[in-house]
Amino acid sequence: MMTFLNSETASSKSFEETANLLKTNLQLGLELPDINERRKLYSYNEFEIKHEDPLWLKYLEKFKEPMIVLLLASALISIIMKQFDDALSITCAILIVCHHHATELHSILARELVPGDVIVLNTGDRVPADIRLFEAVDLTIDESSFTGESEPCLKVIDQIAQEYACKGILSRRNICFMGTLVKNGHGKGVVISTGENSEFGEIFKMMQSEEAPKTPLQKSMDTLGKQLSFYSFGIIGLIMFIGWIQGRPILEMFTISVSLAVAAIPEGLPIVVTVTLALGVIRMAKKRAIIKKLPIVETLGCVNVICSDKTGTLTTNEMTVRNIISSDDLHAEVTGKGYIADGIVRCGNVQVRYNSHPSLFKVIEIGSVCNNAHIFDRQVTGQPTDASLLTLAMKASYNELRNDYIRHEEWPFNSENKWMAVRVSPKTHPSQSLLFLKGAITEVLRQSKYYNFNDRNFDLTQEKYNHFLTHAQNLMSSGLRVIAMASGTSFNDLCYVGMVGIIDPPREGIREAIESLRRSGVQVKMITGDAQETAKTIANRVGFDLMMKKCVSGEEMSKMSFHELENIVSDVAIFYRTTPKQKLNIIKAFKNRGFIVGMTGDGVNDSVALKSADIGIAMGKSGTDVSKEAADMILVDDNFTTIISAIEEGKGIYYNIRNFVRFQLSTSISALSLIAFSTVFHFPNPLNAMQILWINIIMDGPPAQSLGVEPVDSDVLKKPPRRINESMINLSLIGNILISALLIVTGTLFVFYKEMEDGKVTHRDTTMTFTCFVFFDMFNALACRSQHKSVFQIGFFSNKAFLFSVGGSILSQLMVIYFPPLQKVFQTEALSFYDIISLICLTSSVWIVSEVKKFVNNGFTVRSSESAKGSLKNEKMNFDILVLNKLSDLFTDAGTDLNEINRSEERYQINKDVYLEDEENIFDDIENDIPSHIREARINELIMKNRDYQMKQESSLNCYKELTEDEFLKLTTGSKKCIVHFFHEDFTRCDIMHKHLKVLAENYNEIVFAKINVEKAKFFVNKLKVQVLPAILCFIDGILKHRIVGFELFASTDNFQTQALEKHLIKIGMIKEKEADSDNEEEKRKFTKKLIRSSDRNYDNESD
Repeated sequence: MMTFLNSETASSKSFEETANLLKTNLQLGLELPDINERRKLYSYNEFEIKHEDPLWLKYLEKFKEPMIVLLLASALISIIMKQFDDALSITCAILIVCHHHATELHSILARELVPGDVIVLNTGDRVPADIRLFEAVDLTIDESSFTGESEPCLKVIDQIAQEYACKGILSRRNICFMGTLVKNGHGKGVVISTGENSEFGEIFKMMQSEEAPKTPLQKSMDTLGKQLSFYSFGIIGLIMFIGWIQGRPILEMFTISVSLAVAAIPEGLPIVVTVTLALGVIRMAKKRAIIKKLPIVETLGCVNVICSDKTGTLTTNEMTVRNIISSDDLHAEVTGKGYIADGIVRCGNVQVRYNSHPSLFKVIEIGSVCNNAHIFDRQVTGQPTDASLLTLAMKASYNELRNDYIRHEEWPFNSENKWMAVRVSPKTHPSQSLLFLKGAITEVLRQSKYYNFNDRNFDLTQEKYNHFLTHAQNLMSSGLRVIAMASGTSFNDLCYVGMVGIIDPPREGIREAIESLRRSGVQVKMITGDAQETAKTIANRVGFDLMMKKCVSGEEMSKMSFHELENIVSDVAIFYRTTPKQKLNIIKAFKNRGFIVGMTGDGVNDSVALKSADIGIAMGKSGTDVSKEAADMILVDDNFTTIISAIEEGKGIYYNIRNFVRFQLSTSISALSLIAFSTVFHFPNPLNAMQILWINIIMDGPPAQSLGVEPVDSDVLKKPPRRINESMINLSLIGNILISALLIVTGTLFVFYKEMEDGKVTHRDTTMTFTCFVFFDMFNALACRSQHKSVFQIGFFSNKAFLFSVGGSILSQLMVIYFPPLQKVFQTEALSFYDIISLICLTSSVWIVSEVKKFVNNGFTVRSSESAKGSLKNEKMNFDILVLNKLSDLFTDAGTDLNEINRSEERYQINKDVYLEDEENIFDDIENDIPSHIREARINELIMKNRDYQMKQESSLNCYKELTEDEFLKLTTGSKKCIVHFFHEDFTRCDIMHKHLKVLAENYNEIVFAKINVEKAKFFVNKLKVQVLPAILCFIDGILKHRIVGFELFASTDNFQTQALEKHLIKIGMIKEKEADSDNEEEKRKFTKKLIRSSDRNYDNESD
């Protein structure tokens, strides 16, 4: 029986064998009976998408949540007890919280295809199924969304050896995969698998099988619901037991117990949580981020690891020329990004324009004419590399170079030749025949007989060959792809004219975003299908710390067990050449280690990981439909920096939820306590049923809701992500709730019994008690606006919603007191002005006590922190060691195994930068992980161990760092000597200078070395007349003494050694020469030279 073929099998077979296995004819295709038979066997070429649950089923699913179950139980019991007002209010609360999010289904094109069909592919086509090629003419496929490879893949028809075909889809170059895009050329192939049997389908099935995890907020709310259930039914049992002892009727006690339980349940809590999350979604939509599920907003505040795809996420996925090096050693830097003429070509301090630099013009001309790409409104037809060369011509004002020539013949690029050539004639001289060639540097140099210098041809000697190859190696070591150019009249007399360096540049603001995430306690990892060198280059440009982190390939991962991957995953910065399955394993490894993981991506290959992550983040513009379907959040403008706003929003929402949980629980407990005291001690009920209903529903709603929209604390990003198992209610919050409840109950009972002097309950008595409780509620809401900051710090008027809601609640209460129709309903009577003032003075105590408590706690925290730092000041005790020691003490005392110790230390390491910046709260932030004191002997031991560590820290204070304009001014005016590098992040020579200066900064600690980005320091660039980059400015006592401009001091070569720069700085008196006091000095110099110059790339393979 005929079966479909997977890509590995088909790739390792010849196309004739593939056709035989599929029982098809490569020329005629399938007959109609065969097509019908195969369609019955394999169904249509589409994916079976899980049908969405109907609205009524989604609605019923909400009733599984513990909080909703508890509310339903309370409503049912209320009906049985004929307490219809409580039942109605509770049921209304349940109805409001249920919500629905609609998703959109996408149909698949070419659904009629079956295995064995023969199809034709042309430029611009989307590949409709997995296809084994048997014809291919210059056929290149964009597989970036499928594999993560930024450069289009040139397809072949030859059989792939089995040992290579089994290495992964990147090695199967005779297969076109479903969902990829034909960028250039044309071809024919036979369909080997369709629908869910294709490689695309395998990813889709993995994505469908992954269940979206519960969010931390959902887990916290579930826990809270269970806790309230436990305590509520515990109260029922306790009250019934007390009543039974007192000899009361069982039915009467059951009725009272149910009333108490209902009063204790904060029925408004689910509503407030839902509305708060919905408002967060609206705010995020204004920031160009679409949230698909409400609880995801809060999850963002818990994320402590973000795994990011590279191509299209960290980078623009638009190839861009960065450097030009002509054969006469002219170096030009190119600015701008994307396929628009937004940038310039600059040679030194001179802008390159038409005919200003003939040798550079020749490189640009060949790149533009020997080219098949087209650009229209930033949309590219053809290869991205060719598009980058066209864009280069536009930046140099050579827009229509191709129109100046007539093309006669073309030799397409292929994997064997690694070059492309065209024969052309200038329109002004039709009889003149020229040959333009571009390709891999080694191939172009091998074919060239001459090189051009000052518009004259010279023999290409071995020395010159090596010289040009060194230029290419320098560009490649910076992660650029090198394309070389040559021209002549025939293949026998080609003349090498120069090369360009091309890269897929990082997105704007990525570096700052990653730095902000790191400072807020979030690790950022790169997961890409691209090559290691390219991944490392982009990682360096966007601010990844690669010094202490590993880079692991998909091939290495395939040899690891999942347990081994789990152990190393935290120590890896870059995962490269990864498959979708490996991306999924990385996410699961992080989650098993207790991390909350965010995953960003835009391609089909990212979709499984996006679905498995705690929060999947897809790109709106460049993202595929599959990735958007799998994601929880979509960045509409593909702006990675939006994640920072989302995390800030998530953290703010969580802290706001805790604020109104405190408010609602303190109110509920107060109401419960009032009824409980009255019942147990045979006192009259201080509040009637309507008054309790007013407090439970009307009064709790608006103020609680306004707490949910409290503006985000400006310091919220500095707080580390909370742990996944952190309870919504901790000891600190419980303490605040109990203090507030105690004050409210005590004050209300005081008023009640003071008014009830004759032993009888009158309308005035209940009105005073009722109003007292309501006013206490309002001042309690004011106290709950922040857990740690005073109202005077956050601002009385910063939350207008709170002012309106509290003001409206107070006005409503006054209407209940003074409006006759409502007086009858609530059994109240009018109070005097003196009564109102006296109640305000009394009830404000709950807010005053909270303010005093915050002041005392903040003062104590500062004093404790200063005391801890003071006791260690003489030895400069390091907090990092101190905290890790506390963790070790805790787990050692508890007898916890070593893995648990390592995990807690790992959690601290993630957030240590945040802790160190916020030393005031260091002990509070880890209070659940450390013992209450540090053993004196252990401190002394750590002090001794810390001396060496501190010396190393001090020696690195002056290490090469990037400055802002304000920091630059302070540094230059406040330092004896400092050396500042003015750089542009897109200039390769600036990258080379970075490497040398980093080495010198490590060796000369007495001098401050720093760098400043010219794009962010335009004032000082103009003031100091910085015109050529790189530029090193040397300051002594705040005065500019020396400049080092470009590479003129180093023979204008990129291949100079650090010692050359070091000698010049010694010569001008900026640094003092060091004496080599051991044999290690020579080894160190050798290592330095190797560090800067080494490159182990295969240039031929990387340039194809």
